[in-house]
Amino acid sequence: MAFGEHADRFGWAAASRRRVLEQAEREQARESEAARERLLRHAAAAGAEHRPAA
Repeated sequence: MAFGEHADRFGWAAASRRRVLEQAEREQARESEAARERLLRHAAAAGAEHRPAA
């Protein structure tokens, strides 16, 4: 196999790993944002429970 073919394979593999990593980072960001939203809703609900009735 020629050197160029090896280089193409390595380039493809690196691009593939990069795409997988970027997808994982996007998923982690979405999960983090969802957890943040749940925490904010929970905190708002807990605060509403402890407020005196007007």
